Amino acid sequence: MFYGEAFVTYTCPQNHSKHKFERYLNLSLPFTPKANNYSYYSYNYESSLKIEDMIKEYLADEVIDDLECENCKSKVRFRKTSCLYSTPKYLVLHLSRFKKGYYDN
Repeated sequence: MFYGEAFVTYTCPQNHSKHKFERYLNLSLPFTPKANNYSYYSYNYESSLKIEDMIKEYLADEVIDDLECENCKSKVRFRKTSCLYSTPKYLVLHLSRFKKGYYDN
């Protein structure tokens, strides 16, 4: 009832790919100005928050460093592509106001 599956593809620079299904209980959506053109300090009715924009940002391609490619036999930078393969009957959305790497400097 609460589980869904995402289809994830990892692709190296040499176009070697590996695919897998990942189960999820909730979607942690980015609640950030980049995702929805929203300012924390001034609310603009024309650029109101939209779940669709947050889901698009969540599913956007991601770069992952230092994964080992089975074909290249070395650690390379992968591009991670995700799509929702199946959704649960009851989808739980977590609105995250922090982005990945926010405190990394």
